[in-house]
Amino acid sequence: GRRTASDPVGLTAALLLAISPLHLRFSQEVRFYALFVLLTLVSTELLWMAWARATIARWGMYAAVMTLAFYTHYYTALVLGFHATWVVIQWWQEHRAGVARQRGAIARPVGFIAAALIAMVAFAPWIWYAVLREKGPQSFTPPTLNLELVESVLKDYGGRGSVWWPVWGILAILGLLIHSQKRMADTILFGVWTLVPLPVVVLTDIWVHYFFDIRQLLFVLPIYLLLAALGVAAIARGLRTVGGRLSWWRQRLIEIGIIMIVGAGFVGVSLPGIKSYYNQERDDWRGIAQMLHYNTGKQDTIQLFNLEYYVDFYDHEAAARVLPYRSFKQVEEAYASGQPMWLLLTPYLEQHPEAGSIRTWVSQHPGLDFDFGAGMHLHYLQVGRDPAALWPTASRFTLPARPDVLFASRGYTFRAFGDSEDAQDAFVMAAEMTSNSSRRLILLLDAALEAHNRRDSASAFELYSRALKINPDQPAVRLHRAIALLGLGRPAEAVAELDLVLNRYHMDEYWPHRFMGDALRALNRPVEAIPHYSRALELAQDAHDLRYLIAVTYGESGQTGKVRFWLEDYLAWQPDGPLANDAQERIKQLH
Repeated sequence: GRRTASDPVGLTAALLLAISPLHLRFSQEVRFYALFVLLTLVSTELLWMAWARATIARWGMYAAVMTLAFYTHYYTALVLGFHATWVVIQWWQEHRAGVARQRGAIARPVGFIAAALIAMVAFAPWIWYAVLREKGPQSFTPPTLNLELVESVLKDYGGRGSVWWPVWGILAILGLLIHSQKRMADTILFGVWTLVPLPVVVLTDIWVHYFFDIRQLLFVLPIYLLLAALGVAAIARGLRTVGGRLSWWRQRLIEIGIIMIVGAGFVGVSLPGIKSYYNQERDDWRGIAQMLHYNTGKQDTIQLFNLEYYVDFYDHEAAARVLPYRSFKQVEEAYASGQPMWLLLTPYLEQHPEAGSIRTWVSQHPGLDFDFGAGMHLHYLQVGRDPAALWPTASRFTLPARPDVLFASRGYTFRAFGDSEDAQDAFVMAAEMTSNSSRRLILLLDAALEAHNRRDSASAFELYSRALKINPDQPAVRLHRAIALLGLGRPAEAVAELDLVLNRYHMDEYWPHRFMGDALRALNRPVEAIPHYSRALELAQDAHDLRYLIAVTYGESGQTGKVRFWLEDYLAWQPDGPLANDAQERIKQLH
């Protein structure tokens, strides 16, 4: 920012990048995405330095950094193309202005070409190795390049703010337009760096049958935020112009004030994204790798969906055979072999075209489910052995340093047996043993579900209350706590809870309105209950028992004129329904 515009622009861009949820998320992972961002920015700075004062040392450093970038990510080829575009335009502008003749018209372009060739030649051995180990197209569902995808990317760039993300796009466009009037080569570099990667990445994913993820475009984020910073600087200059002849310190005060306002705005937009990142569960590949390392036998098979390199990264000495599956048929064949099978299901599976078939198959072939959180489940299965037969073997497993995994697995096993009370106890124990708040929340909700299914309202209320202490902004959990309150005979508290669900969280759905009507009826307030029942019926036209219930509620409110209409309406929809005899009897009584 300082090199292309001014110190305030550089500070603003650095501030926006430092608090970007997208950048924070991937900068804390020991993976190549954040490193690739660093190397692309350093190589760009070295290019500008070498162009300003061409020396062998500077071009050598540029070649070295670009080589590292190539070995970090294949998309370095894109960045090298952007650099070449800048070199051509910058040289052409200098040539027209006569500056190139003074500085040496040939030395700098030749230096760039030589450095680029050195980097590509140094990367060539890896290309040969990659071709030899290529296993063919992936099995993910490829993305579609459309406006919805573009909007999602811009939201990620803008801090995931549901309202304010277009502001950063407008600032970036403004910065690009204003900057084009001064430094054309830099503007074109920033423009192609921002616009070209998305279609190229999506088309590449389609070609190799891979799924799209925003991490693939992380190297675009600093340039996008730099353009937004240029837009902020343009607005600041405009305000200074409007202010007329202000003193130097007042102009700087205006500029600093605008930077602070923009930074505060971006922080406000980004806080929910930052909070969700630090509260969410992380992929526990280390724990899964340790589980497989210590507990697999030589006859076992490990089924991973295109994710064998994740496990290999942490441990590549598991006794069992790792068989990456790319089709549902491969899973069935491995299971039919009769040997114990470890099947890993992760959120990445949803990108598989046969994800639904695989999950349905797992539900029909129950085994032991080791839940590692973040949607990662390691299933232990074998032909002819149900969870009860597998449990004696699994109870001797050496587990990773997470006791909650064992108790959560016991909970899922008891649930498969139909032993709801023991499943609830196991989930509660697992929740008490984990230090991750998101993981604890999920386990408490699993326990509450068991209590709810047994109609144990007291336990369900206590567990839902514990879950809301972890995260109070959960309308679905509040709805279930209201149901538990109704079961405990506390309709007034249920009304207060449901009022939050409907009015604060705007959960305009069937069940909140239905239970609000039940709670109001329990408080002898039928007139208030009727609008909620009517709204619930609008949202679920096939809930025919509601027609009968509305008729009864009208009768409780003394509006007998509408009772007959709703009873006849129920009979028209359900002439042989479970309440048909009662409805006919009530109509006779009305006569």
